[in-house]
Amino acid sequence: MRKRLGTTFAFLGDEIYLRAGGSVPARAHYGDYPQIEDGIGMVRSFSNEFAALMRRLERGPLAQSDKVNGTILTGKLFAPVFKPLIEKLNTHFGTRLNVEGVANNYFGGDVSVAGLLTGGDLLAARARIRGDFVVIPKSTLKSDEEIMLDGMKLEELSRGLGLRFILSTSNPSPNFFFGKN
Repeated sequence: MRKRLGTTFAFLGDEIYLRAGGSVPARAHYGDYPQIEDGIGMVRSFSNEFAALMRRLERGPLAQSDKVNGTILTGKLFAPVFKPLIEKLNTHFGTRLNVEGVANNYFGGDVSVAGLLTGGDLLAARARIRGDFVVIPKSTLKSDEEIMLDGMKLEELSRGLGLRFILSTSNPSPNFFFGKN
């Protein structure tokens, strides 16, 4: 159909590739990412953005990167993709970042994406958090206010975690990884 129409009109979600243990398609497959908000092409986009971040970081000196010590919380589905990227960052720059996949107890074990994690889910992972700060996906918040899907407010989450947290976006910047976001 792509040959006939000149465009792709139906895509598989990233979850299909990840659950099957396959690779997500290359950037060209997604065009201009028309369904990225539905989880179609997010992994490819993030991987490409992370590679660009690594290139930017390699060009400039990183002051005190060995002092960057924290944990990044994400959904169970993305954690195996994210861990090797962070390990590469740690190896190249001496950072001490950890990735922890968080189970979704609120909606159930079949729900494994970061955007549906709740405050209670994140607090349940507290014992696995290492370092001076924790990074949580901004997508866990409602779009119009700083509240989690289970009704927990950010200040409650902060008290429960007992350490500084950073809200991440899907577009990693050097400041994000070095605690200045």
